[in-house]
Amino acid sequence: PGPRELQAALARVSPQRLIVCGVQEQGQEQDSPQLFLRRLAGLLKYDLVRRQGQTQLPALAAALGQRLATVRKGIEWLAARGWIVVETWEGDNLHITASNEPAAISRQPSANGYQQLESDLHTLLAETAAYRAYFRRAEMQRILA
Repeated sequence: PGPRELQAALARVSPQRLIVCGVQEQGQEQDSPQLFLRRLAGLLKYDLVRRQGQTQLPALAAALGQRLATVRKGIEWLAARGWIVVETWEGDNLHITASNEPAAISRQPSANGYQQLESDLHTLLAETAAYRAYFRRAEMQRILA
C-alpha cells in the first residue's frame, strides 16, 4: 500500500533475492471508501465475535492491504458514525464493542462532524491508489531506491 510498508517488509526479512508479483483487483475498487469501510467493518465484526473485541491494527492493515494510518482513520470513522465503540486503544491494540446502531454503512454524505474524518479517509485511500498505480508502472530499481 505504500513505500514505508515495502521498506519495512524488506528490512524485516532482508532478502537475498526479491521476486515481485502484483495482484490487481478490478479497477480501483480496492481503494474505494465504501469497499474499504465495508471490509473493515466485516473484519471488526469477526473480531467482536471470535476474539471478544480484541483487534490489532497491523493484522487489519495486512488483511485489507492498507496502511496503518488508513485503518486508524477507518476505525475512527466507524466509531464516530456509531457503528462500533472503541473501549480501549493502546498503541496498535484495541478493544471494541458493538454499537446499537444499524449494521449497514451509509453511503450518504457525511454530517458536519464527520466531514474531516471522511475527507482524511478519502485522501489516505487516494494516496494508496496512487502508489499502487506507480508500483505497477515504475521500474523496480526506482521503487526499491
